[in-house]
Amino acid sequence: MFLMMVFILVIATTNCSTPIAEKVKTNGLNSCDSKFVMDDGEMANEYYTNRAKFIAEYTSTFYSGDTLNAETLQEINSCGESICDIKFSNDTLYLLVKQIGNETCASVQFHQFHYTIVKENIEQYVIVY
Repeated sequence: MFLMMVFILVIATTNCSTPIAEKVKTNGLNSCDSKFVMDDGEMANEYYTNRAKFIAEYTSTFYSGDTLNAETLQEINSCGESICDIKFSNDTLYLLVKQIGNETCASVQFHQFHYTIVKENIEQYVIVY
């Protein structure tokens, strides 16, 4: 009985203490980082009227075997903490950002996110930035 309780405690502790970065890797997202580009304001108005044109200079893709390195500009909450996220749906790969934590405010910032994704036949997917 004692060994069973120790086993359950070890499993519960391991699952709860798994870093977010390790949990993210399970869907093909190998690593991610971001850098601040600008605060919301007059310079960012085009993001809301012509997003594709606005993010073009911050967007890139590079394939190496089954690895994709992609960059794009994302709008995030200024007060919250955000991490990369991806979603595969049929033949489409969505590059997303997920807010973690509970703190939010009314202002946003723009960050350039760099995603490294490892998945067999990654070049077959249409990327949605």
